[in-house]
Amino acid sequence: MNNGFDFLIYKAANEEVSVNAVIKDGTIWLTQKSMAELFEVTPQTITRHLANIYEEEELSKASTCTKIVQVQNEGNR
Repeated sequence: MNNGFDFLIYKAANEEVSVNAVIKDGTIWLTQKSMAELFEVTPQTITRHLANIYEEEELSKASTCTKIVQVQNEGNR
């Protein structure tokens, strides 16, 4: 079944950075955690930058947010 999604896994040559992304309709979607790993900053730094982008109306939340849910293992679950 084709749901219109493709997946991309980026791994740096030194293998210290590995980022998973979703590609849909020509747009690459990353979680804030993945963006932080890619740019070697904290997720809080990404959140702060995004808040500034929205405040200055450089981009809108509607064009940069999606309801793709990321699930990760935590403890025993």
